[in-house]
Amino acid sequence: MKRNCLVGLLIVCTLLISTPRGICRSLPDNQGLSSDKTASNPEPSNKPTGKRNPQPVNAGQSKAKAKGDRAEQVKWKIRSLGVASRVTVQLNNGNERYGSVERIDEDSFQLAEVDLKQVFTVAYNDVRKIREGYGNPNQFTGKRWNPIWAKIAVTAVVVLFAVVVPLGIRYAE
Repeated sequence: MKRNCLVGLLIVCTLLISTPRGICRSLPDNQGLSSDKTASNPEPSNKPTGKRNPQPVNAGQSKAKAKGDRAEQVKWKIRSLGVASRVTVQLNNGNERYGSVERIDEDSFQLAEVDLKQVFTVAYNDVRKIREGYGNPNQFTGKRWNPIWAKIAVTAVVVLFAVVVPLGIRYAE
């Protein structure tokens, strides 16, 4: 009985560690890079709803400032990584691009996409998040894994064999 519970726990832990993050997301986020997705936000109506507007009058200015600050952070990150560095770029429309930085300009940078084998010019304002490196492609979703997950998986396997297996052997005796 104890051995069966240990095997079941081992299987569940292995499945939780090895599942990619993309499987837990909704379907539109997992459609990969094959098509450009655009956000279909309906136009807000000008009808009064009876509710107060929680945003201050100068909310547009603060949003523009936040976008400018984010663009500056992305620009600094790209410059610190440098040309020919491998990066994952998450765009504002939800797409992710994986490749190496070809050229850095004042308002944009060029990315040589590794999967599509094309060079894209990406404006700093269009970038939501950027991270160094890109992982291997996921066979199910088409997206690439975050390289940090490989380190987490190796650590989990080491802990599994260093802690769980000796405890299972001790209880089996």
